[in-house]
Amino acid sequence: MYKTFGMKTSVLAAATVLSMLIPLTGSAEDTQYKSSGFSAEITSYGGIRNLKIGDKVFIRHLFLSGDYVPAAGVDKHDARFFQFQEKSLSTISRPDADTMIIERKAAVLGNEKYPQGATYNEKITLTHNRISAEYEVEITVPMAANMNIFRTLCEIPLSFAGCGYKAETTEGKELMAVVPREYSKADSLKIFAKKLAFAVSGGVITVEGEPGSVMFFYDGRSWKDDHLRLDISQQMPWNEKPVTYQPGAKSKWSFTISYAPAE
Repeated sequence: MYKTFGMKTSVLAAATVLSMLIPLTGSAEDTQYKSSGFSAEITSYGGIRNLKIGDKVFIRHLFLSGDYVPAAGVDKHDARFFQFQEKSLSTISRPDADTMIIERKAAVLGNEKYPQGATYNEKITLTHNRISAEYEVEITVPMAANMNIFRTLCEIPLSFAGCGYKAETTEGKELMAVVPREYSKADSLKIFAKKLAFAVSGGVITVEGEPGSVMFFYDGRSWKDDHLRLDISQQMPWNEKPVTYQPGAKSKWSFTISYAPAE
């Protein structure tokens, strides 16, 4: 009897370990990441909703998006891409109790005009105090843009209006300011940064682009949106006239989100 009980216990323990190691390829729509620090809802397509520290939502929605300048003579169409229109499922794995990894490999971004306009790889790793994200996108048709075509789009709730932040700009300057409580066209929030740190109750949340990546932090209320916005992408120069990129052109960027509790 004791041997049988021991065998059952060993089998259950092994199954538990395997369930943590084997990637889940079913729908991730109801998947939750919970820890002593960050928590989040993971979408089926590989995005993140309601990224929180404690009860405070820092990012309402995080997903891959893109837009381009339609070529002359091409029928009028919506020249945007949204990851949440992707129907295939992301792969989710849990290498240990504290870590969750979201992956997409050779996934497709499309719109009505170009159903397979681009392919992309995504890897997001979540731990209790640090999130890392890596993206690589390759276009399959010619596309034009003044700067970059693709980005990770992060919607930050307006509850962060009035929050203090520190930015390390792309020009190497350090800026300390407060997110405006009310939108003002004359004093609109627009910052290109390498690093952003937000003071929250109990600590500091820092978003940092890896080398070759850039962040654009601005006020979505300027576009009648109900959130602040943080776009993260490959750093590229601005061109007065759109530059056309040929099929096979790639863009890559990566960034981290970390939380440091107050000492």
